[in-house]
Amino acid sequence: MEDVGLDREIDDRPAFLIRKGNKKLMMQKLADSTEMDMMFDLEKDPFELNNLLGVNAMIASDATIVQAEHMRCLLLDWMTRLDGEKRYYSNPAANYGQGQGDITEIRNRQQWKSIGFWTCASD
Repeated sequence: MEDVGLDREIDDRPAFLIRKGNKKLMMQKLADSTEMDMMFDLEKDPFELNNLLGVNAMIASDATIVQAEHMRCLLLDWMTRLDGEKRYYSNPAANYGQGQGDITEIRNRQQWKSIGFWTCASD
């Protein structure tokens, strides 16, 4: 079989998605990616036209940031639990050596403002 290699870099499009209730968060794989993270309210916006994080997530509302942070924590928890012996989410080799491993990259990714306190998402 011929080795065709990768046809794209791992950061060409959103790589992780998590859904909780009617909210959907999509995050890039690399912490330093310049690509936008996106969050949608699927009940109000089923065609995903209104990114709640916006073009500049640093000015998103505190309520939106709380939901995004909560969902990122859920994603990290899921990745950590499923990492296993082969370290699918913590070993850079799983991404052909790109990045520091998915768990580290998502943990270090901060495209939105820090709100300085923890609160529980309501949905």
